[in-house]
Amino acid sequence: MVICCAAANCSNRQGKARRGAVSFHRFPLKDSKRLIQWLKAVQRDNWTPTKYSFLCSEHFTKDSFSKRLEDRHRSLKPTAVPTIFQLVEKKQDKLDYVRSRRKIARQVPVRDGEPPREGGGEVAHRAPSPGQDLMVMQGTKEMEEAALQEEIGLMSEEEKALHGQVDSPRRRTLGDHLGAKAGAQKKPERSPGEDCARGGWAGSWGADRSGVSVDDFTPPASGACKFIGSLHSYSFSSKHARERPSLPKEQLERKRPKRDVEPSCSSHLLGHDKAVTEVSPTSSLTATPQKPSQGLSASPADLTPRPAAEAVLGRKGDTDANPMSINEVIMSASGACKLIDSLHSYCFSSRQSKSQVCCLREQVEKKNGELKLLRQRVSRSDSQVRKLKEKLDEMKRNSFPYLNSLISQDCETPQLNPVMEPLSWMLGTWLSDPPGDGTFPTMKPFQYLEEVHISHVGQPMLNFSFNAFHPDTRKPMHRECGFIRLKPDTNKVAFISAQNTGLVEVEEGEVNGQELSIASHSIARISFAKKPHVEQENLISWIPENIRKKECTYFVESSQTSDSGRIVCECGYLREQHLDDAAKPPIFLGKEWDPSRHIQEMPTDAFGDIRFTGLGQKTGKYVRVSSDTPPRVIYHLMTQHWGLDAPNLLISVTGGAKNFVMKPRLKNIFRQGLVKVAQTTGAWIITGGSHAGVMKQVGEAVRDFILSCSHKEGNIVTIGIATWGTVYNRESLVCPMGGFPAEYVLDEENQGSLSCLDSNHSHFILVDDGTHGRYGVEIPLRTRLEKFISEQTKVKGGVAIKIPIVCVVLEGGPGTLDTIYNAITNGTPCVIVEGSGRVADVIAQVANLPVAKITIALIQKKLSVLFHDTYELFTESKLVEWTKKIQDIVRSRQLLTIFREGKCGQQDVDVAILQALFKASRNQDHFGRENWDHQLKLAVAWNRVDIARSEIFTDDHDWKPSDLHPVMAAALISNKPEFVKLFLEQGVRLKDFVTWDTLVYLYDNLAPSCLFHSKLQKVLLEEREHTAGSKMPRLQMHHVSQVLRELLGCSTQPLYPKPKHTERPRLSIPVPHIKLNVQGSSLRSLYKRSAGRVTFTMDPVRDLLIWAVVQNRRELAEIIWAQSQDCMAAALACSKILKELAKEEEDTDTTDDMLALAEEYEHKAIGVFTDCYRKDEERAQKLLTRVSEAWGKTTCLQLALEAKNMNFVSHGGVQAFLTKVWWGKLSVDNGLWRVITCMLFFPLLYTNLITFSREKRLQPMGCLARLRAFFTAPIVIFLMNILSYFTFLLLFAYVLMVDFQPTPSWREYLIYFWLFSLVCEETRQLLYDPDGLGVVKMASLYIKDFWNKLDICAILVFIAGLTCRLIPSTLYPGRIILSLAFIIFCLRLMHIFTVSKTLGPKIIIVKRMMKDVFFFLFLLAVWVVSFGVAKQAILIHNEERVEWLFRGVVYHSYLTIFGQIPSYIDGVNFNIDQCSPNGTDPYKPKCPETNADNKKPIFPEWLTVILLCLYLLFTNILLLNLLIAMFNYTFQQVQEHTDQIWKFQRHDLIEEYHGRPPAPPPLILLNHLQLLVWRGLLRRPASHHKLKEKLEKNEEAALLSWEMYLKENYLQHQQCQEKQNTEQMIRDIAQRVDVLAELLDLDRVKRTGVVEQRLGSLEDQVHQSAQALRWMIQALRGNGFSPGEDVAAVGSSKALDIKEFDLEGKPEESQPPYHVLARNLLYPGSHTLRFPVPDEKVPWEVDFPLYNPPAFSAEHKDMAVQDPFSLSLESLLKINYNTMDGLIDRQSFHGLYAVQDGLPLNPMGRTGLRGRGRLHCFGPNHALHPIVTRWRRNLDGSIIRKSLKKMLEVLVAQYPLSDVWALPGGSLEPGETLPLKLKWILRREFWPQFQNLLKQGTEVHRGYLDDPRNTDNAWVETVAISVHFDTQNDVEMKRLNSFLQGCDPELCIRWQVLDKRIPLHANHKELLHKVSTLLGAYY
Repeated sequence: MVICCAAANCSNRQGKARRGAVSFHRFPLKDSKRLIQWLKAVQRDNWTPTKYSFLCSEHFTKDSFSKRLEDRHRSLKPTAVPTIFQLVEKKQDKLDYVRSRRKIARQVPVRDGEPPREGGGEVAHRAPSPGQDLMVMQGTKEMEEAALQEEIGLMSEEEKALHGQVDSPRRRTLGDHLGAKAGAQKKPERSPGEDCARGGWAGSWGADRSGVSVDDFTPPASGACKFIGSLHSYSFSSKHARERPSLPKEQLERKRPKRDVEPSCSSHLLGHDKAVTEVSPTSSLTATPQKPSQGLSASPADLTPRPAAEAVLGRKGDTDANPMSINEVIMSASGACKLIDSLHSYCFSSRQSKSQVCCLREQVEKKNGELKLLRQRVSRSDSQVRKLKEKLDEMKRNSFPYLNSLISQDCETPQLNPVMEPLSWMLGTWLSDPPGDGTFPTMKPFQYLEEVHISHVGQPMLNFSFNAFHPDTRKPMHRECGFIRLKPDTNKVAFISAQNTGLVEVEEGEVNGQELSIASHSIARISFAKKPHVEQENLISWIPENIRKKECTYFVESSQTSDSGRIVCECGYLREQHLDDAAKPPIFLGKEWDPSRHIQEMPTDAFGDIRFTGLGQKTGKYVRVSSDTPPRVIYHLMTQHWGLDAPNLLISVTGGAKNFVMKPRLKNIFRQGLVKVAQTTGAWIITGGSHAGVMKQVGEAVRDFILSCSHKEGNIVTIGIATWGTVYNRESLVCPMGGFPAEYVLDEENQGSLSCLDSNHSHFILVDDGTHGRYGVEIPLRTRLEKFISEQTKVKGGVAIKIPIVCVVLEGGPGTLDTIYNAITNGTPCVIVEGSGRVADVIAQVANLPVAKITIALIQKKLSVLFHDTYELFTESKLVEWTKKIQDIVRSRQLLTIFREGKCGQQDVDVAILQALFKASRNQDHFGRENWDHQLKLAVAWNRVDIARSEIFTDDHDWKPSDLHPVMAAALISNKPEFVKLFLEQGVRLKDFVTWDTLVYLYDNLAPSCLFHSKLQKVLLEEREHTAGSKMPRLQMHHVSQVLRELLGCSTQPLYPKPKHTERPRLSIPVPHIKLNVQGSSLRSLYKRSAGRVTFTMDPVRDLLIWAVVQNRRELAEIIWAQSQDCMAAALACSKILKELAKEEEDTDTTDDMLALAEEYEHKAIGVFTDCYRKDEERAQKLLTRVSEAWGKTTCLQLALEAKNMNFVSHGGVQAFLTKVWWGKLSVDNGLWRVITCMLFFPLLYTNLITFSREKRLQPMGCLARLRAFFTAPIVIFLMNILSYFTFLLLFAYVLMVDFQPTPSWREYLIYFWLFSLVCEETRQLLYDPDGLGVVKMASLYIKDFWNKLDICAILVFIAGLTCRLIPSTLYPGRIILSLAFIIFCLRLMHIFTVSKTLGPKIIIVKRMMKDVFFFLFLLAVWVVSFGVAKQAILIHNEERVEWLFRGVVYHSYLTIFGQIPSYIDGVNFNIDQCSPNGTDPYKPKCPETNADNKKPIFPEWLTVILLCLYLLFTNILLLNLLIAMFNYTFQQVQEHTDQIWKFQRHDLIEEYHGRPPAPPPLILLNHLQLLVWRGLLRRPASHHKLKEKLEKNEEAALLSWEMYLKENYLQHQQCQEKQNTEQMIRDIAQRVDVLAELLDLDRVKRTGVVEQRLGSLEDQVHQSAQALRWMIQALRGNGFSPGEDVAAVGSSKALDIKEFDLEGKPEESQPPYHVLARNLLYPGSHTLRFPVPDEKVPWEVDFPLYNPPAFSAEHKDMAVQDPFSLSLESLLKINYNTMDGLIDRQSFHGLYAVQDGLPLNPMGRTGLRGRGRLHCFGPNHALHPIVTRWRRNLDGSIIRKSLKKMLEVLVAQYPLSDVWALPGGSLEPGETLPLKLKWILRREFWPQFQNLLKQGTEVHRGYLDDPRNTDNAWVETVAISVHFDTQNDVEMKRLNSFLQGCDPELCIRWQVLDKRIPLHANHKELLHKVSTLLGAYY
């Protein structure tokens, strides 16, 4: 509707007024007081306002409005009243015309008297005829241009220019739209009466592009209303109207004379309430949402594009007209209004007649003429428009350059690029209406509107901007902008979208017509944008898009009813369970229900988390999928969205779907074994998912395991694949947005024929085929899913394996038999649990029988016993089918494993399952040793070393150590120490295994959670920053060395030096020919690159040990440490590394594990050293000081000190060594008094008072040698330094107390000189760097020592005092500072006493207690300060002296603790003479608050006394006792380890004086001068005084061998101690009791089995005796000896049984007498199933009445010669059998064959299929198979033998589109001598030579070939010729090889070792066996 102002003299209406200048406001209908005021102001008589009545803003004053802050919108105040009504007539703004939307109408003609029809929710419009459209066209256009010109006349020049530029493309005329279509429209045939009735208004019935149809201009009845509506729509359409109500009465009164009755025409005009929706003024495209009643359904938020009326500019030449005056425009506009008024009058007349119609037509024609004149006048305004354009151009150039991109001109509108023409329909503005509903995981549900603007600038792309805003507040919510591109000459489209959230998205797809389909291709996010919430949101959006369900769309009543007796559909669902429109769709009427057509897929509505209520709140995952869902989608869901790791094994458990009874023992064995194999191997268990039968057994097994283990161990993936239509209570799982979680109730009592889901499964896949109550729907999808998973490759721990699958069968019925048969056919191994019942027992009982003995009668007997309840349902054809399938199952014994309770070697189901997989893998065809590699990879992946020992490392295969290198690396990475130990036992040498690349690979695969990994990443990051590179450098071993040096300490050299250029030290390793993919790399290539390089001389055992230790892998490191030679240094280094890592580890548990492992390695080092020390003290001490090249040129002693291994250092052997070093060359037996005596009187050295440890060696050296040996001993140096230090302190004290003169005396100068010598010694210690660590590192090590810190402090204080002392003005302060320095020098004496065994530990205790005192002072300071401040504030007023404040607060409070209580604190002992009243006396404290009269204290004595008591209570009693307790705890703690700590710290003192110059200070300056000359002038290397000794290579090797020998003794001793441990003995006894109990149970089972076996044997003997007696009776009767009466039959029919199987043995299979491959049920290359033919029914001579095989004959389009496709007798009679039929040889090698009904019969018997199948001819199809062989030779030319037989190599080929290998040969074409496949292999020029080779060859087979393509009427017969090259230099063989090299590149040809496991066709392997027998070769 058009919003108009209700004022009498106001002509403002929406769309005419300039935007923003005039607004419209409704009457306050709900506010009666304001409504009365408004009505009085309007002054209209007999007029009542409605909800569609408005007043414009020009009737209100400015203060009546207020502006919103958010959008500056002008709104009317609640109290505003209109007051302005004397208005000058305003000129209307014609600029903001709103274009109407085009309505896509259904083309349905309207008959007379009928209301207009609507199609699809849209109004069906009609266009005027050509005779009438020009009238409207011209009038409307002139009226628009006149209004435009009128407004332009009132604007300023800038406004004129701007509006002219903006509005020029907006001039859209109705006439242009209608005129464009007038010529193309056709006139329908009408009678004259109709034309008269319609007043001559005729036209076509199609809608034009403007959306105006003929119906819009049909005058009668509703047609007139539509005509007027069209005028309103094109002239005065509303901007904000979302609904189109009735036309208000006030508009009618204003435009025409009043009427008593004014009927509304809105119902006819609009059709429905939302025919017209909001349109943006600048939009050219809109989106109109459909109602639910419309034909197409869409979500509210969908953008349903409906282009609006095209914006077509006026015709060319309109701008060349002459201008006209504004008054003329006004007159013309009012004329148009009068025309519309007259039409309104006509429309609202209650009755119309033909005369009125004619009158109306005359008026329209008259007005049409007026409008023509108006148009002519408007055309004269061209010059004015031209001037305005010129001014606008000038304005753009000067002031508004940016308008070029915002305003488009008529003459400069760019043309759409031809590339984007397919997307031209998208141009414009698209708006969604009504608002859409939005959801987001982190927000509440909301509503929003969307607006998309799409434009172009002539380039090959479209620009778009997307805005989402709130529907009520119009507040922006989301914005996007970007481009749309189209690939030229294709329909591929791409969207590039940038979002305001920081995301950039690329979407790609296709465009088909006006249908656009795109999907997200890639997403990028800025670095600081908030991460999107994707976890659950991804799942909610991904599942409906990729996973579907099925629904029945056609309800057909079924003859069956539901359980409640209600009518159901053929799909099984009730009528109300169908979709609303599924009751009777017209398209399916009269047709039968067809699932393929009447069941449709749609997005799934059931997925999420499932929670089983009442069962411990168990939660799992579930999804409803269509039965046609691709397996890859389900696998992606499980691995990517459900978060499941890919399995190492897939266990498919199948069997009975109903509850069955199992023996308790068998049930326990099954449950434990199944869960064990799943838990140890990381397998997925797949079942049917229901709470019944075998699925229930599996669920209970998982439940029991979870309850009996920890949370981490109890994670077993159990997937249930069930049929959706058979799940009870499935309605609770339906949730379109996902159930998180969905509550599910397990109700077995009321489930009826349905089944409940099992609560112990973790995941459910519910397969839906659109039906209800039909079981078995999930089987095909389950089979496809299992096959898909088994084809996936999993890489974990360095091993790449295809996921193996095994089928476990319990009980079961017919469906289970089909599952077993399909599994065996697909090569899946099956484990049958005997004793579980039905099918499982049938197969188990005949599994060990020869296939020939498995007859129909035997199967019938078994079924009658095991299926006694349902045996009547087995028909004869069913028995034949079962027999055939069981025969095929048993024939594949390599895939069949029977688990029997009590069978030797199969006590557990897990062993049986794994053995079944290994047996299947071992018997699988393969090339070379691929099979063994696969088995070993499986064992490593499963971590089942027991299976590897028993099944793989047997005598059947010889493993080379190099073959195990790849799996060794895999075992190391995946932390499987048992396998590492096994491989070491199998001969793997670590020196051969470890290479540089191997180490790099191992460190590349460190666990990301490992602390060492993070440290390596930091090193790499630092290197990248240092080199300013953008790419992270590749990890190298020198990076590892950098981190290890930080851990081991700087005393060690780098373990892996940085290589120069590209050369790296490596081990020379032979290349193992193994290809094993390990996480994207090949270990074979890894080893190959390592060959031929420089040998890596470091210890490989050390490298692996470090790699294991840094990851805290205890068991693995222990195994590797046991292989090391330098084991003591390795143990100490590991302890150091672990302790350093523990300091930085954040996880407490990991830290504890590391410290425990470090302590364990320390004990290992102690144990080995103890054994060494006991054997040989001297050699053990050499191990302490030996320089270890492998560990960075450090020593064991240094590693122990770095790691602070006090237990090791305090060992008696280490202390004895330190004592020996302490005494030097002196004997340890010398007393201390002797040493002191000789030190004071050195001539005594030449007596026997002092003995030397090597006196014999020193005797010849004379006196100097004795002097040198004595004075260089560390103990002598220590004593001399003590004596010197005491002399220094005495002299220093004397100077300070007696001889401190203003001028220094000679004694004082001597002190200064002495101190200088001490400073020089400290400098020497600081700069002494024998290991080349650098000054900075040595300085840090020097500062770490406490006594060095004390020395520096004393020296610095002394220097400060000396400086003050030398200045006369500061002489006294200098003396004070020197006195303090003396105190520090005295404290230094404690270091001297640490050498004493008595005083040393006490000094350690004092150091520890100092820390306690430090923390105690913090607590004490709190009480002292608090009491002191309170006391000072209470007693003394305003004490300003700082020193007395400190005394009162701190000093007096501290003294109070020790009993010095102030006398004035209680007022009793107060004496005013002891204080200063005003605080003026500097030597007295200020007096407390006193009375002015008597000078008595006035402070509250009671308070101060209480505070004092509390203070003393807490300080003296509590805190001091706490300090005593802390001291006591520290003393006890340290006292226990005092001896160890003292022995540990004793080393530092010994090492210091071992490397100290012998002369004491100040004489030590002479030694310093000697060092300066020796090092500085002579450049001599420094002598190493460190406790290190570098041994010769031979001596070191002998020493390490001796150490390794004693290490082995230590490990054996440790094992013996563990066995003798009481707890271990108890565990061993318990284990033996369990084994004994199992053996007893097994013995009972075996005895039972033996008894049953004997009884069966006895029955056989009785049966044979009865048969013999019967034969004797029959013989006697035949000879006339007949008894008088009948003799009773001997033996009962029930006793006729045979021995079914041997409990332990296996049957000996012989060659099958009949063809086997030709009877496979599924014919190859088709979906045809053969008729089942058991072995006993194969011969044609055997009667088989049920035999009714299907017929199949394939058509070969590529074959020129082939027999008829049909089996008609007429065509078959033309064939000549048993002779040459033209070029076709129909003669058989087996002689004449029978012909029946025109078809030949297969000479080998029935096959289950008639016709010729895929063969070309009926009867024999001849083939040729040449078998080309040669001897397998070594590199030297010698023939390789195996089992004393020569080995052959055979030529095999793999043809295109084939997965198997075959012999080079095949079918012979008619008239050809060589097969076509053989010609592919050989070049044409070699064909004659090869024919000669065939003639020289030996024929090994001529006759029938058991081929899967054979049928009853067509079969293959072949000739196999052996062509053997005996010599290596055979000319023909070389020529053959040369011609093979040039064959077809699509073919694969190779010489392959002849073996029974070679992967060829089974019939080809039989030919190879004959060749090997002929040549006497190995097979």
